Order: sequence, then structure tokens, then C-alpha cells
Amino acid sequence: GLFRIRQPDIRRSCWVNFLFSLSFAGMEFTLTFLAVERFNYTTMDNGLMFVFIGFWLIITQGGIVRRLAPKLGEKKLSLGGVISAAIAFGLIAAIATQSVFFVALALLSIGAGLVFPSLSALTSLYADPSEQGRFLGIYRSAGALARALGPLLAAMVYFHFGANTSYASGALFLILPLLIGLKLRQPKK
Repeated sequence: GLFRIRQPDIRRSCWVNFLFSLSFAGMEFTLTFLAVERFNYTTMDNGLMFVFIGFWLIITQGGIVRRLAPKLGEKKLSLGGVISAAIAFGLIAAIATQSVFFVALALLSIGAGLVFPSLSALTSLYADPSEQGRFLGIYRSAGALARALGPLLAAMVYFHFGANTSYASGALFLILPLLIGLKLRQPKK
């Protein structure tokens, strides 16, 4: 269905979702390996790291997006989220301290918290009300496919080239959804 969408804005929002989800899922999968490798994290440390990520996701999705979407629009929020995540990937590739690591994790979580609800809202706003279910289904399916492929691709890069290359290439990869997202229009509500 992703290749048969005739509406350009819906097709673009689905592709941004797919590409962003691909990189985010790859990060989620390899992050524990990186934390163990760089900081000797235990299972408990990794669990607390994901609690930290979840905290920022909740704050962003529950508070920031709700307040900023009417003012800035979903397009700007989603683009800001992609940029925030790209910066976070770059920081993670270059980190030497845990404090920088946690700044990067917060930026990454805020980025994801901005992208996912904003893109979903855009897809819904672009679609004719009679076709919203179909297009949101394609949107969610693209994300699910990315969450299946992302860990496989990221693990191959991570274990073949190392953490620095893996996260640096993840930062560069996020240029693709950013460029596609720039072509999205902010619909009138």
C-alpha cells in the first residue's frame, strides 16, 4: 500500500514515519550493547536508562506536543523531532561521558516524542474522512515494518563497524526523512 498511495502528502508522511522508525528501532535495539560496552551497564542500569527515555517520551507526548501543535503545527514539530534525534545520534556516536549520553538520550526521546504523534496527526489531517482508517493503517504498517527491519540492519552495522559508525550513520540517515518531511504541507484544520 505504501507504494500505491496517490496523495503525495500522505505518501510522504508514511515514508517519513518508515525511515524515522527504522533508525529509532535500530537505536533501541543496539543501545543496551552500547551502554554495556562504554559504561559497563548492568541489567538494572539498562532498565533505568529506558525508564529515563520513557519519562521524556511521556513529557513530550503528553505535554509539549499538546501545547505546541496548535501554535506551531504538526509539520514543524515533526521536523524539529527529526533534527533533535539526528543531533542525539551524533552525540551518542561521539560520547565519552555519561552526562553527555543522558543529554543525547533526552534529545532522542524528545525527538521521537515530537515525530510520532505529529506525523500520525498529519496523516489523519491529509486524508479524506472516509479514507482515514485505510491511510492510518498503511502509516502504522510502515512503522511496524520499520520496527522489524531496524534492529536487523542496525545490529549488522553495529557489530560489523562498531558503535561510533553505527550511530554516526544513523545521524546521517535521518537526513532522508528530514528532506522528505520538508516537502510536507501543514494542513488547515
